[in-house]
Amino acid sequence: MRKNAKLNRIALRGLVAALALGGFQVAAHAAYTNATPPPNYKAAAGAAQATYAAAANDRTLQNFIRQVGGATVTAGGQAVKMNVAYKVGKAAGRVAAAVVFAHPGVRTAVGIAAWLLPAKLVYDEVTQTWREVSDPNQTDTLEWFDAYQNWFATPSAACQSYAGKKTQIDGAGMYSWTFVSATSSGTCKVSFRRQGDPSSTPVEFPLTSRTKPAQGCPAGWTSTPAGCLSPALDQPLFEEKLGSTPMPSSVPLELPQPTPLPVESPSPILNPTEGDNPTPSPMRVPTGDPIPIPNTNPQQYRQPYVDIVPSPTVDNPWRVDVKPGETTSTNPNPVENPTPDGQDKPAEEQEKSLCEKHPDILACSKPELDIPDGEIPKVTKQVTYAEEGGFGGGSCPANVYANLHGMQTMVYEWTRTCSVVSTYIRPIMLLLGAMGALFILIPGRDS
Repeated sequence: MRKNAKLNRIALRGLVAALALGGFQVAAHAAYTNATPPPNYKAAAGAAQATYAAAANDRTLQNFIRQVGGATVTAGGQAVKMNVAYKVGKAAGRVAAAVVFAHPGVRTAVGIAAWLLPAKLVYDEVTQTWREVSDPNQTDTLEWFDAYQNWFATPSAACQSYAGKKTQIDGAGMYSWTFVSATSSGTCKVSFRRQGDPSSTPVEFPLTSRTKPAQGCPAGWTSTPAGCLSPALDQPLFEEKLGSTPMPSSVPLELPQPTPLPVESPSPILNPTEGDNPTPSPMRVPTGDPIPIPNTNPQQYRQPYVDIVPSPTVDNPWRVDVKPGETTSTNPNPVENPTPDGQDKPAEEQEKSLCEKHPDILACSKPELDIPDGEIPKVTKQVTYAEEGGFGGGSCPANVYANLHGMQTMVYEWTRTCSVVSTYIRPIMLLLGAMGALFILIPGRDS
């Protein structure tokens, strides 16, 4: 009875070990929660885009604004700060241009000054207005005559005017001239048609030209040593000219704070990676001191943690998945700071065996067998062995008889069949069985 109990316990431990080594795992529960956004982020509402107002300690790279510790996630009983990145929206240029128009003092900032330069926009301190600047015209040009006392800047405009004036003044309702084309050298081509006549006659002639002296600034503009200044620009025209010019990445940090700018998908990006095109990444947060694992040599410790994995949706961009877990190492010192790439396991952690990762599970524990104290009892038994024929014994079924019309008639004779089976077929079957067993026992060769 005692031996049976000992064997049962050993078998049970072996079964548990087999289950563990076969991949039986106890998974920790993960849960969704929401990160708390910073107060200078406003969610999208209806047709309006989400906005973010950059702060002084933010930084920019390309068209992304990066915020340090902007989001807060409660995990493992503590408030965890996560970095956030926002992609500046396409409409941000027009919004920033409106702010620059209303606050001309920011024009001296490096990024904003570099933005105004290609747009050719300057602020006139005398008139307190925004104006456009251009170089004066220093080149003589040609003017083209339409033969009706009008001069034009291009041959095409003069030729079109000629056809219209000719029809209006000389046609008298009976003739018409239609513009066809004009060359850059001043050749005008029109077609002439008489009223009621479907056919037309092409007419070609050279336009008269003259030299037009350089006039400097356009009409209405002011000539200054720095160039020509346009009349004062209103806000819509200023926004159109500046907003259509690519905005430098540093401009969001140079605007008066707070200045909400539209941001677009994939904003917000929690725990963003570095580089020009950041992506969200998990963060590992330790949730306690290392716990010593009994019966390990060298002493090993279990470090509990939670992985905060960004899991945004269209309707909930701040959603995260909190996944608890633990690591095993020989380091007794607590991990104080979160690691930005939580789910990326170290190479040495991946190469550990099951018992190295989880030395305290039942499958990896050392069994304590119930071996009785003292000398193990011995029993002597008499065992005899008698040689047996290679093919053994056996009997043949009786022949089959049938009673037909009162007479016993043999239907099938088993004696002859059994003789064939035992003499020829049985040895072949035994030989094939022995060969099959031999193939099972002989190990195969790896390819």
